[in-house]
Amino acid sequence: MRLLGLNESFDNVGFLQYTNLQWKRRYYEPGEFSVQIRADDYNPQMRYLITPERPEVGVINRLRTTDTIKGEFVQLEGYFIEKVLSDSVVYPAFTKNGDPASIACDAVDIFSPDGFLLSVDAPSVVGQSTAVDWLGQELGSAVAEMLQTQELAHRIRLDFLNNTLHYSVWKGLDRTQSQSDNPFAVFSDGSVAVEQFKLTEDDSGYKNYAVIAYGEESSPQFEIVDQRKVGEPKRQIFLDYIGSNEELDAMKQSAAERLQQYQRIQNAEIKCIQSGLYYLKDYDLGDKCDVVNHRLKKSYESRIIGVDEVVKENRHIVSLIFGEKVPTNYSKLSRLARNMRR
Repeated sequence: MRLLGLNESFDNVGFLQYTNLQWKRRYYEPGEFSVQIRADDYNPQMRYLITPERPEVGVINRLRTTDTIKGEFVQLEGYFIEKVLSDSVVYPAFTKNGDPASIACDAVDIFSPDGFLLSVDAPSVVGQSTAVDWLGQELGSAVAEMLQTQELAHRIRLDFLNNTLHYSVWKGLDRTQSQSDNPFAVFSDGSVAVEQFKLTEDDSGYKNYAVIAYGEESSPQFEIVDQRKVGEPKRQIFLDYIGSNEELDAMKQSAAERLQQYQRIQNAEIKCIQSGLYYLKDYDLGDKCDVVNHRLKKSYESRIIGVDEVVKENRHIVSLIFGEKVPTNYSKLSRLARNMRR
């Protein structure tokens, strides 16, 4: 996995010889990286890192030096460049109806973060029509949360030949056995491609039914966003928009995003061996695949939301994260607090 350093203008400052590389790709949120190089190989002009084999652009945010018996090293760390979208807030108000990809592209075009010239590509994916009414939100978070409700994601890629950044909305391939357009990718606890298989199920925080209150305080009106599956009982949240000027469709979109924070957790963490199924050829970040645990008789159609790559001592380890992100205890408490404030 080759690693190339770029300066502030995205000009090449040379390939890096590294001793340890962690490249953590994410579908619904910005990924991050950490790379250790020898101190003698550090170039202070480096601002960005790219690898020709991956679409991400790493922004170097942190630098640490270490002096060990093996030598002097520099640790370079940071996020992928999608993180800069949250340096910009939505101001003035942005209200729009339509396809979520088009909404995302328009918002990024209008509120593009300072210091970056982004070329916004025309949407190539289509989702169900929705509406937003944003004011004050971080641009990156607002757009990502809207897109996630329809299993869409966004990214910023570098056109290395022209030194330009391109923003786009995309969706991973469907590689499940319920479709016929793409080759299948099945990950199971009995597969030769799987070295470790960790499964997590958690519905303790699951919500599927939002009650929206809006209109005048003296005579409020109510709207329902019902995401129950067949046979499920209601697990409700209440959203208070009384006195708000937001459009009803925008309130319903906000409710869908809030329910996204209360999903039933079905998560698989799988460490892969490059045999039978090959990373970047047979599966990639964002792809929807079949995940099967024969021992527990569990099977899912699940999207790859994270890929953790570690390159160290001539070994390349690929670990996949499927399904929903497992929240920490802090995350569970935080989303409860957000719901109480709204």
